[in-house]
Parts: sequence; structure tokens; C-alpha cells
Amino acid sequence: MAHLPPLARLRLGASTGSDADSDSDDDGEHAHEPLDRRAYRKFPRLAPAPDVTTLAMMPLEVIEILVEKTAMAARAEAEPARFMCEWMKALCRTAKLAGVTGCADHWYYLALAAFGFTPAPAEVAGEAPTLPAYSGFASWRAFFGALCEAFYGTGVKRFDGHQSREWRQGEDAFFRYVRFGVHGHSGEGNDVSPTFLERFLDPNASGRALDTRLDELLDGEVERRAWARAAREAGNPYQSWIWRESRDSNLRNQERTRMSLSFAHWISELDSDLSTDTSPWAAVVTLFVLRGAKPGQAFRYRLVDQNLYKAVREWAAYEEHNLVQSGALVSDPEYATRTLANARKWLEEGADPNYQHAWNRDETIHEALKARNDALLAMMLAHGAHVPNDAGLAYKFFEHALDMMFRTPTLPGKPWPYNEDTTATLITMLVEYWKARYFDIRRVTLTRIRGYVLRRHRRTPAWLCDLWKRRMPNIETNTV
Repeated sequence: MAHLPPLARLRLGASTGSDADSDSDDDGEHAHEPLDRRAYRKFPRLAPAPDVTTLAMMPLEVIEILVEKTAMAARAEAEPARFMCEWMKALCRTAKLAGVTGCADHWYYLALAAFGFTPAPAEVAGEAPTLPAYSGFASWRAFFGALCEAFYGTGVKRFDGHQSREWRQGEDAFFRYVRFGVHGHSGEGNDVSPTFLERFLDPNASGRALDTRLDELLDGEVERRAWARAAREAGNPYQSWIWRESRDSNLRNQERTRMSLSFAHWISELDSDLSTDTSPWAAVVTLFVLRGAKPGQAFRYRLVDQNLYKAVREWAAYEEHNLVQSGALVSDPEYATRTLANARKWLEEGADPNYQHAWNRDETIHEALKARNDALLAMMLAHGAHVPNDAGLAYKFFEHALDMMFRTPTLPGKPWPYNEDTTATLITMLVEYWKARYFDIRRVTLTRIRGYVLRRHRRTPAWLCDLWKRRMPNIETNTV
């Protein structure tokens, strides 16, 4: 009888067979085999049979917990999808060898946790919720298999460039068209790296991030269909590039309109070409819909971005005006209360705290720093604010923060306005930014910060300097 292998320690590339598959002593399958089992396998007539629990003997509830816990743990793997797909393959093979019919369908439902999905508690023990009526997949097993192909299939790993024959014919792996739409022709081009795929597997993604990923998936399919149509109508796939470029906007708009109608009919359980689509692309789209994503929300997010930016920018200008006029903070409590309430509402609706209103304007987080209100800045940081991605804006933000911490307090009436918790989060951001810079720049910047901290001005809080020492040990060691 086949025994359950050490599934908790399964790793990619290891053998997934049973005891009966091989007599080798040094294969990966038996790397963690107990001595009593090894002895019985090698000398069944001499050694006593070990007392082991077979997969067939294990309660179904235990196996379900094992699958769910492994799927959750897979999220921390370098390639979660690949890890879970291989693990389930090993489990189901072992189940068959142990005399069990195979993996139950609801096991595949629980395994979806590796893809960022959160399985709902079972209403009936041993049963998973039914797939939505709009889904073209007949079972959770089929759905899981399509997701494995999407994130781990041969099409994802192969890369021939966006001018390949497959690309021009609209027959390349769909994630390549998604990649093309997200990042264009520069940088990594259209290669589908594990880092790129991570954005579609993030279990902690916000509602806005989920909506954005769904739009990217739909836009990628629009791109693929436009290329496929160009190849058909041009009559020669090698001429489709030139032919398509001359009708680019028309093709895109027509395919985008078709996609919008098709998706609306599909989600409403009306006739749609998506209703029978069981492709890897359809599986990932279904995954995001199950996670609560909604398409076409970009305009709404842009509106709340602008509302948040304008409110915070106005507050920053108000504080700066009072500082210039009187040399001291003169805040209006009613204004602050009203603006904080609005900012909280817009952030909860998905506003981006790193939104840049115009190319020559500071991001919202920078304006919040200028506003000198602890509750506002803490709220922005709690909603994912970070040092700007743009190199110029990041440098400006970094220098302004240092100025407010160490240089501005040397003037009367301009104390550091943030508490220790908010300051600690901010300093951690600044240190991570410093670590990512070139060596020579890090060296010069460290010398400056070290001077600020060790020769603290009497108006700079001592606890602020202590925070820098704890978050940046380089200050004490004076090493980059």
C-alpha cells in the first residue's frame, strides 16, 4: 500500500512517486524517509512492517486542512503558482496510488489560496461552493488547472519578442499582451518574469489594485484580438504589423467595445463568448472577479485622486502661508477636522497617496508632509504612501524631510510636528530610499545625516535622533 510522502517538505524538482516506484537509496523521494520504512522497503522479508498512516486512512478534514495550510504557505514562495501546482500534482498522484479515487474537487478550491484568493468557510463539510453560473469551467479542478497553465505554463516561460510570428498572429501567451500594455516597448519589453506575475497573485492587493489588474487583463486581450484580426484581414501575418499600424485606433476601439459588451453580458449571465471560454486568460479573469474586482473604474479613481490632492495641497499652502506670515503654526481646528474627514473618505475609496497631479507638481504624500499634521500624514502612510518612484521627486521628498527634521527646527516657531510612531515609519521609508542609491551618494548622505544626529540642535527632539540611530545603524558605525 502506498504511503503519504512528506508533503510539507515537498519542493519543486523532487520526485513525487511512492515507495513502490523506486529502489534507489539516494533519490529525492526518499531523502526524508524514516529508517524503519527504509529498512522495510529494502528488506521486506526481514524487517517488520512500520506503523504508518496511509493517505487512505487519514480523515478528509485533516487532508483539507493540509491543503489549505500549504496553499497559504505557498504565498511566501518565490513562485507561488508553480509551487502549489506541483504540490497538488504530487498529492493527487499519491492519493491514486494509495487507493483513493484522487483529489476531491473541493481540495482544488482550497488550493486557490495560493493565487491570492481567500476560500470561504464550507457551509457543508467536504463541499466547496459551486462555481458562478457565468463561469465556463465545469469544476474547480478544471479552473485550478487553467490557472496553473496561465501562471506556470510553457507559453509564459517562452519569450520570442513582441515581433514574433506568434505575436503578430495573436497566438502568443496572453500575459505577453498584458505585459505589452502595462509597460510598453521599453525596459523588460514583454518578457513575463515572476516579478511581473506577482502583481496578479498579491493576496493583500487593495480593491483599486484588483480593479486595475482586471483592466490590464481585459486590455491585454483586446491587444491580442487586434493583432489576430490584423493578421486575418491582412492575409499575411508578416504584413500585419504595417497593416495594423495604419488602422491601430480603429482596431483597438472596435475590439475594446466588443470586449466591454462581452464582459457585461458574461457577468450578467447572458449569452457571451466568455461564457464558454476556458482558456488560461479566462481563468485569471474569473479569479479576479471572484476576488471582487470590477472593470472600468479608472475614471472614478482618477476623480478621488484629484480630490485628495487638491485638499491636501490647499492645506499645505495654508500652513506654509501661516508660517511665512507669523513664523508660527496657526491652524484652524474646523478646517483641519473637515479636511481630515474628507481625506479619510477618499483614501477609503481608493485614492492614491502618491498621485501626481501634473508632471512638475509634488506628489500628494509630499504635500501631506508640508501640511505638518500628524493625523493626516499617518493616514497617508497607513494607506500605502511611499517615497516617490520618480528619481527627481524622490530626491526632493527626501531632502524636504531632512530639512524639516534637522534644519527647520533651528528657527523659532517651527518644531518637528509628528509623533514618534509616524516619525518612525517615515524614517524607515527614508532609510530604504537611501539604501537603494549609488555608493558615492550614500556615503555623502550618510556623512550629512550623521552630522545632524551627532550634533543635534537643541530644538530637534532627542528621540528623533535616537530613532535615526536605531533605523540606520550606519550612523554609529560610520560605514556605508
